Amino acid sequence: MCAVISVFIKFIQAKLGSTAKLNCPYQADSGEIRWIKPYGNIKETYSDGQDINKDLSPDLKERLTVKGRDLCISNVKKSDEGIYECLLLKPDEVPQGSQLKLVVVSA
Repeated sequence: MCAVISVFIKFIQAKLGSTAKLNCPYQADSGEIRWIKPYGNIKETYSDGQDINKDLSPDLKERLTVKGRDLCISNVKKSDEGIYECLLLKPDEVPQGSQLKLVVVSA
């Protein structure tokens, strides 16, 4: 297993029921961007145009979209709150990661 260089970037605040947009600071010119949200020992993973983890709940699948480097979560719920990590994966390079914390507040 290789190391990941990870940096905590910022807090994102979203109101219940709104759409949260999490922006990855990396450009995926010659690599792939993946979003990860750990749940205990399970990591839910998303990338542009596909979900990597086939075990995502149907509700979450319907509310998530990844376009380019942005992760959008519609109809935000309290259960969406937490740390999300954007990973830049390039062949033959150490993966780079940025962590964003989504905080869900009352509308």
